[in-house]
Amino acid sequence: MANAHIDHIKSGKKGSNCLNNLRTLCPRCHILRMDFRHRGMTAFAISNRLIPPDWCKSAW
Repeated sequence: MANAHIDHIKSGKKGSNCLNNLRTLCPRCHILRMDFRHRGMTAFAISNRLIPPDWCKSAW
């Protein structure tokens, strides 16, 4: 894959945009990360076949 997403290790009120709280992930891994804030990306990723409909098995 030619692109990457920037992920907050700690997101929400406890997170920040400091470099030590950021990492790059492939789009698939970013979506599958167990963070309820990422659920908005799930339907889009399923419809574009980036993740399978039974994606919960692959979440981390």
